[in-house]
Formats: sequence, C-alpha cells, structure tokens
Amino acid sequence: MIGFALIAATVFIAHLPATAQDFTATDRQPTPAELATLLAVVPEKAARLIQEVKAFVPDIDSPRGLVWDHDRLYLLHPPDISVFFDRDGDGVAEERKTLV
Repeated sequence: MIGFALIAATVFIAHLPATAQDFTATDRQPTPAELATLLAVVPEKAARLIQEVKAFVPDIDSPRGLVWDHDRLYLLHPPDISVFFDRDGDGVAEERKTLV
C-alpha cells in the first residue's frame, strides 16, 4: 500500500502487486500484472464494519498521491495527473480524465 484517502468513511487504498517496480525512471512499460489497483474499502453504514472491497480503478501505473473531492478522485501517477469520477457512489470509477 502506498497511499489512502478517506471520504465519508470509505477508504481508498493504492495496492501494488508483489511484482511491481518503479517504472518512472526507466523506458520499460509495466506489464498488466505489474500495475497497481486503487481499492475502495466500503463500510457497512450502521456497524462501521468493512462491507466490501472494490476495485475503484484497476490497472494504474505508479500511483503516488490521491485526493477525494465530492464525486471524484484526483490521482498523481507519473507522468500524469488524472481525475476519476464515481457519479453513482458505488465505489467504482465510471469515468477517467487525464488532466496533465
């Protein structure tokens, strides 16, 4: 795990597989098995227990920082900064835009 953001008790975690490496300083692109997944840990509202873990954004390269704002998650993953939208609040991003 390299980062997390908290929104209304949902925790977002950047999870790297054991085979992951830092590819930002190399010319080689990661294979799909080496990409990270952004997980949404969704609590059960009444008991505040973990209800489920969802893949908010699968297959993302080098997640470094993330910030939640309303219905969107801003993510720094060099060389890009992207925003992922969860319009229906189900813990899975429906849309992605690369900002930089």
